[in-house]
Formats: sequence, C-alpha cells, structure tokens
Amino acid sequence: MGHLPKTAGSATHVPTTRYTDPDFLAAEERLLRESWSFVGLSSDLPRPGSYATLQLGGEDILLTRDSSGTAHAFRNVCRHRGVILAEGAGSASEIACPYHGWVYELDGRLRGVPRPEGFDALDHSAAGLRRLPLRELAGLLWAAREQPDHGLDAWLGDIPQRLEPYALDQMRPIQETSWILPANWKVVLEQAIDFYHVPTVHRALVPHIASEPEMLRLGAHNLQTLPIKTSSRLRQWLDASCSRAGPYTVEQRSQLQKFFIFPNLVLNALPYHFTVMQFWPEGTDQCRLHYRFCERVGGGSLERLRSRASWLASRWILYEDIRLLPRIRRGHAQSGELVQPLHHHERAVAHFHATLGAAIPG
Repeated sequence: MGHLPKTAGSATHVPTTRYTDPDFLAAEERLLRESWSFVGLSSDLPRPGSYATLQLGGEDILLTRDSSGTAHAFRNVCRHRGVILAEGAGSASEIACPYHGWVYELDGRLRGVPRPEGFDALDHSAAGLRRLPLRELAGLLWAAREQPDHGLDAWLGDIPQRLEPYALDQMRPIQETSWILPANWKVVLEQAIDFYHVPTVHRALVPHIASEPEMLRLGAHNLQTLPIKTSSRLRQWLDASCSRAGPYTVEQRSQLQKFFIFPNLVLNALPYHFTVMQFWPEGTDQCRLHYRFCERVGGGSLERLRSRASWLASRWILYEDIRLLPRIRRGHAQSGELVQPLHHHERAVAHFHATLGAAIPG
C-alpha cells in the first residue's frame, strides 16, 4: 500500500461508496494490517512473567513480559501444528502448547519438545514463536501484524509526550468488552469524534457537561479538547482531589483530551479516567468495537465516584449512538446520494477522511 500519510488536509464531503464498496473495504483491511495498532496498557503485563492474549483484526496475539522486564508480541500459534497456545492472561515461567507439549520461553525462544529424537532435522533456533514488532510508549503497548514501513516514534509524533502526564501505566479497566455492531466501522468511529450530532443525539446529557471542542491536527491524527462544564470553585476542588500523577496543565485538568490516532483508535484522557475505543471492520456493514474504560489505581472514594460516574455517562452516550446504527446502515444501502457533505463541527471526521483518502487513493 505504500507509505501511510503523515499529514492530510480536510475533506468537504464523503463518498457514500466508502461505506458500502467491498473493494474499498479490502484496501482498508490492508491498511490496518500495515499500521501500528494499540494492543494494550503496560499494566496488562504488570511484572516479569506476565502474559496476556488478544485478537488483533481477527488474529490471535500473545503478549509477554520476560524476566528482564521486556515486553514482546507473538502470533499466539504453536510452531508445531498450529494450535492456539494461550488464553486469557496471567503469570507463567514458560508458554506450553496444550496439544503436544512444545515449550517456549517468554522471549519466544523454543525451550524444548517432547521426544526430540522423533524430529530428524528440527532447528530449535529457527522454531521460536513468530515475533511481531512491539513498542512500549507512555504506558501503552503498540504492535503491527506486518513490518511497518514507518517507525512508531515518527508516526505518533509528540502524542506519547502529550499522554505522559496521565501515567497510563497506573490505569486499570473498570470494564473491557467487545461488541459486534450493525454498521460500517467508519460510522462507529465517526460517532466517537463528531461533535455535530451531539446536540441532537446526546442533547439530554453532553451539552450540559461539555462545550464544543477545539481541534488540533497532529499529522494524520488529531486532538480534540472538550472543556468540562462546572462552576469554577467546584471545578478547582474536584480537580485538586482527582488529579493524581501529572504534572498537568490547567487544560489537561479541566478538559477531556480526545486523541484520534489514525486509522482506527480513539483515546479519551482525563487525570482520573482513560477510555480506549478501537474499531475493526467485520464486512462492509458490520464492525467490532473494542471498548475499555479505565480508572487510576489507588484512588480515594471521591475519585472513584467521579470515574464511575464518567463510566456510566460513557455507556449511556454509547447506547444513544449504537441505537442509531441500523438506521444508518439501511440508509446507506438505499441512499441515492453519491456524496455526503461535512459540517464545520464534523472537522475531525473531515480530517480522518482526508487522511484515509490519501492512504487509499482512487
């Protein structure tokens, strides 16, 4: 597919076929394979000997932290007969295949096999787990299913530095789940970054707690900051009580920082909670949303209450968006409109589509 775009302009409209064309979907799936992807928090591997498993674009991935503290990512498949090796998460000194007993070190090397005399020419040094590129930055784990043609540092720019004050390695999930949703993956992503629909769909809640965001382009990515509405005296008291880690700027303490990281990741950051939303296609009219809402470990009762209230608000906002998806899907299938115009308040969506168009020309 070539180099992913580092900068992009802003689209004024979206072709409707982007949501319905199987050829465009195939190009998007190649793009996702070639991109760096969020695969977890550093806290998912809390100590040497930890492991965790996940699915990345439908492929089983194994994460480990070896005895030196280094994190690794592998295809979660035995090199002998292709069996899935591990499930869930936990601690282990080794990874053993449940089928024939091949044993791997946490750094991926093959430690041993039962009855080795039965293999005429097994090269142990070449039979370790299939390794994936992995980086650990700002409390986040990043991997790629194929060797990217761009480095993660250059691709993310200063986003890790912007996230550093939030000490994300101290965050733990209140809830982590995946949903299969009845819409093209881009529709669900757009709901997470589009402010134009908020006064209509979320009029009972969001306009009362957050103001219109400012948007900053960060190459292919963008950052929206949403001021949280409260009285100044209450705001200062709440922030003083719930802003551990840091140091934070005034804006970081009083505004939700919404990072969109191209092509399929949204991160919402406040000092007392952190939300991850990752969007994967499951066909042109269906997608998987992986959702993770986290709070900081060791918070007092006020901080926990505030993060739980934010979690409940997040779930309600998701519900209001998700219930519209069947109508959006049916409308796309029946629409006679070749293009869909974009409003100024959809500027984050416009930036995403401009970047997507630069990555998948034609």
